[in-house]
Amino acid sequence: MRRWLAGLLLGLCLTITAAAEAPSHSLWRGTFNDHDISILGSIHALRPGDYPLPEAINNAYQRAETVVFELDLANLDPESISAAVTATGLLTQGSLPQFFDPQDWRRADELARSMNISLDPLAGLKPWLAAMTIVQIRMTQLDYDPELGVDQHFSALARADGKAVIGLETLLQQLAMLDSLPPHEQQALFLQSLEEAQEMGAGLDELVEAWRRGNNAALAEELGGSFTEFPELYQQLVVARNKAWTEQILAMDASTGDLLVVVGALHLVGPNSLIGMLKERGLVLNQQ
Repeated sequence: MRRWLAGLLLGLCLTITAAAEAPSHSLWRGTFNDHDISILGSIHALRPGDYPLPEAINNAYQRAETVVFELDLANLDPESISAAVTATGLLTQGSLPQFFDPQDWRRADELARSMNISLDPLAGLKPWLAAMTIVQIRMTQLDYDPELGVDQHFSALARADGKAVIGLETLLQQLAMLDSLPPHEQQALFLQSLEEAQEMGAGLDELVEAWRRGNNAALAEELGGSFTEFPELYQQLVVARNKAWTEQILAMDASTGDLLVVVGALHLVGPNSLIGMLKERGLVLNQQ
């Protein structure tokens, strides 16, 4: 399974033996500004049965005085979300079917109907937002809940515990990246999302299991496959963001205390990973 939105939406049981000292989580730990820093790969939607999270991950949260997320979710309210979506994802004229030739639209409608998804409510959306919506609907059908995502989980905990929270981006910045894609790429992403949504079940379960095991090879393979046909999107959604996050993290001073950085798991693997970029800048990070 290859999902182009895996880095944004998931953006992801080994037998324990006496010799099992190898890394086993999508979690890295090191020292920065004389403080502890942990970097955790997030899955942006999980199932109730995926909790509780592994002890090593919960311990990383407990150590942290400041928690860093892609977005400061606690400061997102329905009005600001609606304004960002309206500004970037809604069509000002025409409708979604007009972006496609009749044959492609018939195929899209067939695929959607096979998953009990109606395309009619999506008629006013740009193709990239319609693609995201379909993926989210399909994930919900498979019992994956964005409210149970790792970032949502720790955002709620940090707010309840009074920990400092930092957001690396705004929602408008994230949506604008997708909105900047040319129409032909948006059309291709929409059609590909429908094709892959049909096969999402087993593949999504495997992705979450790879995340739980800290299986970087499997996660990197998923990352590479997700963007094979969309190299420009890979540069925008993965490489450019990892570079920006690297600079933001390195610019944080000692006043933050011990840090936990939570970003999509697929940002932490592959040749342009956030982990690799931070190591190149001198941080010593070890997988836990």
